[in-house]
Amino acid sequence: MIGRSWFALAVLVAVTTASQADDALENGMDAWRRADFETAMRLLAPLAEQGNAKAEYMVGLMYANAQGRPEDVQKGNVWFEKAAAHGIVDARYSLCQNYAVGGVGTPVDSARAYTWCVVAVTGYDQAGDTEAKSNAAAFRDLVAKKLTPAELADAKQKSEEWLAAH
Repeated sequence: MIGRSWFALAVLVAVTTASQADDALENGMDAWRRADFETAMRLLAPLAEQGNAKAEYMVGLMYANAQGRPEDVQKGNVWFEKAAAHGIVDARYSLCQNYAVGGVGTPVDSARAYTWCVVAVTGYDQAGDTEAKSNAAAFRDLVAKKLTPAELADAKQKSEEWLAAH
């Protein structure tokens, strides 16, 4: 009987904690939509630290776009990479764009940009998002023009490896 009580209590705590995290995510997203970036960061950063993929993406977005924080594309990319590994395709495309154009803390890296563009195109294709896939593919093709044949082959290989691992 005591074992069942502890189990029931553990389930209740888990459900309550998940509900609170969902509330914090929604409240953080609402704050971001209102351009209240300080509140959004305060609510979303702890969730991102806990591995919430949507929060990871949003924290990356706020760093990369100087929303409530000084612009820091490098920090944004750290969060985008975490979100990308957790299945957020928009994070993959953000990495593609950020490495293509560079920014605070992130130099232009066309090979890395191409790799992320390929990964984004694949993700959008799997999600059935034809418009986003088309945009990412067009961007990928522009980036490819900046690469030597050897760099292009290496970037393609890295994208295949990343996709196989995720």
